[in-house]
Amino acid sequence: MSDTYTFPWGVYIGDLMSADKTTEPNSLPVLLPTDVGGFCIDYDTASENIANQSIENIVLLLADVLPAKLLHFHIFDFDIAPRFRYLSQLKSYGLYHLYTDEQSAKDAFENLEKMARYRLHDLLTPEMKNLSEYNQQAENKEDYHIVLINMNYYPDEAINVRRVKSFFDSASKAGFYTIFYNASDNHDDMEGNREKSFNYLRQRFHRVDMKDEIVRLSPELFGFAGLCKQCGFKIADADRSQIIAELIDALSTDKGAE
Repeated sequence: MSDTYTFPWGVYIGDLMSADKTTEPNSLPVLLPTDVGGFCIDYDTASENIANQSIENIVLLLADVLPAKLLHFHIFDFDIAPRFRYLSQLKSYGLYHLYTDEQSAKDAFENLEKMARYRLHDLLTPEMKNLSEYNQQAENKEDYHIVLINMNYYPDEAINVRRVKSFFDSASKAGFYTIFYNASDNHDDMEGNREKSFNYLRQRFHRVDMKDEIVRLSPELFGFAGLCKQCGFKIADADRSQIIAELIDALSTDKGAE
């Protein structure tokens, strides 16, 4: 675990891999700027496991470069089966927060709104670009928050699209980073607030497409996405067991010292 309180400028999501079999394999890391605030992963049924693994690897690699207690994970997902089995091991340490129904999701979103509002209004000075700059100067550091949202369920009809826009337009500055995931071949009919929110988020955050276990980056997401046709793309790889074990060890040590 790191002792730096600065949120990484880029999120590593994988590598472009050379398709030239006559030479040693070459790779180009793909990092997305964090100030954008997040991105979306679209996947079909055949690619769901790859999507889950990719998301978990990405967020665990983020956790690996920050102090153990500094990063919280919020999952808005109403599916019965667990999706992120390694991350869920952090529940007893207060870092993993799962919202599995409309009421818990409603309450959680309101709490995240309040936190963002407090940070933007009361903590950040006019000279500070974001929470990361605040943490570099403040004695009492503020936590960062990774928000994972299953768009097949949330945002729902109950949440006003203006609130959705207000939060996600400012969330990055307040210390939030969001990964949306969406089963692209399993859409329900949408209308009203849900449809408006979905359409806004799809325009606001660019995407990674996973179809038939093949990953494609949109040009809007990554400027060199066209290279995928010549190179191919390999999702972020992480030793999830080791990272979780190190996190838990650091958290347990810190807890015992209190």
